[in-house]
Amino acid sequence: MGNIRDLPRCNRRALRRRRHDAKLLALGKQYDAATRELSSLEMDEAASMARIEAFLASMEPMERAILATPADGIEGIAVKARLAAHIVSHYWTVSPDCLDLEARAFRLLIDAVCSVAGVSLPFAVRPAQVDPSKVSKRG
Repeated sequence: MGNIRDLPRCNRRALRRRRHDAKLLALGKQYDAATRELSSLEMDEAASMARIEAFLASMEPMERAILATPADGIEGIAVKARLAAHIVSHYWTVSPDCLDLEARAFRLLIDAVCSVAGVSLPFAVRPAQVDPSKVSKRG
């Protein structure tokens, strides 16, 4: 097999980014598995709120690790964006027009990052489930 120096410059950069994002991508896979388990718990009528809260607390070290790990490429940035979207998932329960400027800007940025990275949000986006009059809106 050839040396990395034999690759065109743009391919070398992409390869390095993927390698540097390896830790973040591994954390992202773990986080995705944890969010699937959380969704399953939330759908389970027998699961107590205390059990769900304990599971959420167990996810916190993973969330902190994702936030603390630098991203070198779009794949790593997407891991961070998906985490951020999960943390403020209520931003996706209403139309962007119903959000205040800061929330709307954040949501649209996360949507753009996920789109460019070719990944989906970590939850299903459903039509507005919240009364828009209860969401603050600024200019």
